[in-house]
Amino acid sequence: MPSYAICLVMSIALTVTDGGQMCGICSFITDPTDCDRVTECGQHEVCYVEKYASSGGHLLYDVGCKSSHECKSIVEKRREEIDDSPMSGDFQMCSSCCNDTKLCNVIGGHCGSQALDMSDRVLCYHCNHLRSPDQCETVRACPIYEQCYIEQSEGGLSGSLLWTSRCGHESGNCRSPGIPVDSVVGKKRSSEFCAACCSEDLCNNNCTLATGNGLTTPTTATGPLSIPVITFVTRLYDVQIGSYIHLTCRAHGNPTPKVSWSFSAPVKPENIRTENNGADIYIDGVTEENYGHYACNAMNSQGQDNRFVDILEHGPSG
Repeated sequence: MPSYAICLVMSIALTVTDGGQMCGICSFITDPTDCDRVTECGQHEVCYVEKYASSGGHLLYDVGCKSSHECKSIVEKRREEIDDSPMSGDFQMCSSCCNDTKLCNVIGGHCGSQALDMSDRVLCYHCNHLRSPDQCETVRACPIYEQCYIEQSEGGLSGSLLWTSRCGHESGNCRSPGIPVDSVVGKKRSSEFCAACCSEDLCNNNCTLATGNGLTTPTTATGPLSIPVITFVTRLYDVQIGSYIHLTCRAHGNPTPKVSWSFSAPVKPENIRTENNGADIYIDGVTEENYGHYACNAMNSQGQDNRFVDILEHGPSG
């Protein structure tokens, strides 16, 4: 039989603000710093990190968003000793929340993970050929002197206007902080195209053009069609009666997929509510009626993708 020594340590109290924080959102990763996907958490949510051991004994992490109410009373669980015996199911070892900086659950060193020194680096969006400048959900840590960069250009056989965001050195255009838009527009680009450098974390997700009246207007573009791909879905462990649950599902695709949840029950329990156009569901005070099989579905005109989550009753301890 496996032997475990479990230490319970109350986490440091959080100073929590409501919503809007940018957090890493990944599952089944070997360290939070391996996560390069981000999302903006909803109202009353903060970033979280969970560390667990898989049934094969591998140490893995999940990162994402969690309700600030749940995080205020969170307890860190750490397994001090693991032998080589196989386990049945995943074993949660640590859960921690933060809200102090962007991507704090990726770079902050929570739950025994690697911390990143960002004093000489800046977080930049890093995507190619998107139809809108604010669609990028992947990031890179770039040297701060190189800045972040975003540009619009013609792409594909159709000549569609597409957006690229990346570290500044890859464009050869960002050489000093505060470089103006006019100086980074290439000679072969039309004056209707936009390009810009910036030096703040996650600043390269928009670009504006000057108009005749001195105002700026955001630009948009179209891109190739693609089927939906679900990139994140909440993982759950055993759930106790009376618990609070937040299920999140995120997907990519063009057109933007419609994300929704379904629950295999004859009647929808009254304590389930949806937000974010159906992509998030909340269960206030779990009852026996909430246990079962939940499915996330992402659908657009090109197809669909599905992921499944089981909410199981918390078994007796010991």
